[in-house]
Amino acid sequence: MIVSDVWKEMGILDACLADDLVEPMFDFWRSQTDNERLAKKGIAGYLQYRKRDVAAQLLLALQRFSQGIHLSKDELESTAAVEVLFSYHISVVNDVTSWDKERRAEREIDAQGSVVSNIVQVLSDDCGLSPENAKSVLWAMCEEWSKMVDAFIAKRVEEGCSDSLRKYLDGLKMQMCGNELWSRTTFRYNSSGLV
Repeated sequence: MIVSDVWKEMGILDACLADDLVEPMFDFWRSQTDNERLAKKGIAGYLQYRKRDVAAQLLLALQRFSQGIHLSKDELESTAAVEVLFSYHISVVNDVTSWDKERRAEREIDAQGSVVSNIVQVLSDDCGLSPENAKSVLWAMCEEWSKMVDAFIAKRVEEGCSDSLRKYLDGLKMQMCGNELWSRTTFRYNSSGLV
């Protein structure tokens, strides 16, 4: 009932942008019970799976809704590549910063049938790296993705883009930065306050 009420109120504010949330929301909900969660994956497969699991498209649709950003179909399609980088970045930042907590929980709970689903483990297994070395490699990957996003935005601005598209791209970058800062400093993942 609460979700329905919120959806109706969002539709009153902006029916078009509220409708853009429907598919990403249901895709995220489906991903939470998908058997794919338990399947062993390589790095590329894991990143593909996490695009749904981390709700990247939902986060971006919520950004457009909250900022009142209306993009044309062509504008939205033109951002597909940078949205992939966004999903990789937020997924990997989340995984790297939550790794130690997840490992502690796995040891303490020792739940039957539980599977740690984290790219640190995937990279360790695929490349024979220790978890600490895998985390270092993953931080470097995040830095490169961040630079690629910056380059994409700069190119779009240089080529000329609408104010709405520029606002959307700037917001996407701010979400990445905010997620990294929060993930590095939240007590949810680390009691020291910094990773």
